[in-house]
Amino acid sequence: MAFTVESPGLNALPADDRSRVLAFQRKAGRLQRAMIGAGEALDEALKRLGFIKKAIRESPGTDPALGAEASRLEGQLRQFDRELNWDPTLGRRSEPQAPTLMQRVDLQLGSTAAITVGNHKNYELAASAFKVLLEKMRQAIDVELRKLEAELEAAGAPWTPGREVPRWSEGQ
Repeated sequence: MAFTVESPGLNALPADDRSRVLAFQRKAGRLQRAMIGAGEALDEALKRLGFIKKAIRESPGTDPALGAEASRLEGQLRQFDRELNWDPTLGRRSEPQAPTLMQRVDLQLGSTAAITVGNHKNYELAASAFKVLLEKMRQAIDVELRKLEAELEAAGAPWTPGREVPRWSEGQ
C-alpha cells in the first residue's frame, strides 16, 4: 500500500518563503537545543544540591554556613528553571503565566506559515534573555556550586555526585 504525505499549509507559500521559514526554524531549533541542554544542566545541578544538603545534615561538624549557601544556590537555580521552563506551582493552580523562554522558542518551530514580525520578536526576546540567563547559570553551576563542593571536601563531608573522585592514601 503506497501513500503520499503532503504539507497542506506549506504548499501555499512561494519557494523563497519556504526557504526563509526553514532557515528561521533551523535558527530557532539551535536555540531550543541550547535551552534544552541548559535545562538538563539545571536538573543535574539541583540533584547534586539535594545530595549536598543531605551530606551537610549527616556531617555533625560541618559549618552551618555551607547549608545556608546550598539552600541559597538551590533557590537561585529553581528561579532560573522557572524563567527557562515554567513555574510548576502556578501551573498546578492553572494560574496565568507570561511565556517562558522555552515557550517563546517552541512557538516558532511548529508553524509552516510565513515568518512574521512577531515570530522574529519572540525569537529575539528569547535569545537575548537566554544569553543573560545562561551566563548566570554558568556562574552558579560552574563557579559557585564547584566552590561549595570544594568546601564540602575540605570539611570532610561525605562524597556527593558531581564531585571529584575522592583522594586517599594510607596513613592520612
